[in-house]
Amino acid sequence: MGAVKRTPFGSWPCSIARTVDLLGDWWTPLVLREAYYDSKRFGEFEAALKIGRNILTQRLNRRAGHADGDALFDAIVANPAGVTFTADGWDDVWAYVRRPDRRFTVAIPELLSQLPGLNRTGPGWVSDAYPFVLTAGERRSFTANTIIRDPRWRRRDTEGALRISAVDAARLGLSDGDPARVSTERGSAEARVEITDAMQPGHVSLPNGYGVDHPEHGSSGVAPNELTSLHLRDPIAGTPWHKHVPARVEPVTAAD
Repeated sequence: MGAVKRTPFGSWPCSIARTVDLLGDWWTPLVLREAYYDSKRFGEFEAALKIGRNILTQRLNRRAGHADGDALFDAIVANPAGVTFTADGWDDVWAYVRRPDRRFTVAIPELLSQLPGLNRTGPGWVSDAYPFVLTAGERRSFTANTIIRDPRWRRRDTEGALRISAVDAARLGLSDGDPARVSTERGSAEARVEITDAMQPGHVSLPNGYGVDHPEHGSSGVAPNELTSLHLRDPIAGTPWHKHVPARVEPVTAAD
């Protein structure tokens, strides 16, 4: 019997896929990625990853006691406080590094060739239609990654304000607390304005971790991923840009 053909991930438009292509374990992080993207049934994972049922079952069932993928999802629904997804000990660590030299590759030629130009050229993506640079996912004191958490825990910035410089706010006729619409080529959203000297003219920001539905308290703020686009993404990792998103900001009027 011939050797099993390895599925290459190096050209996938996903930083997770390209990373595991280098590190060796091919499927487990991608299964976790699809769970983050809200796949809920065995068949959804199978279709999204184009993975064999036997391999998917193995990854979902790694000594955690679940008969198959559907059994795992049923366990998650039945136990909202959490379930054991996998059971790995120290003896399992190096099984995930399948490179012959047992090393993690840091010097990636495609990345190294880009380094000399970083201090000489800029993205140049802003335009008359989208003159602002939006940081879609700024970390702030009371934000976290995109997880379901009680919005009442936030002591400040409960709605996730759109931060803007005083110069830009004055030019647009915006005051603290005013509603504004921020638009990108992907979509648009509304947020309350916070004028701050932390923002340079031409730059605005929205926090990460907002826009997630809480089962009891609904959602608050803007989900940054709704404003980012696969068109504007890192050429190596394939990850959409979050810290340099071309955007337009406009006041929200009563007529709107």
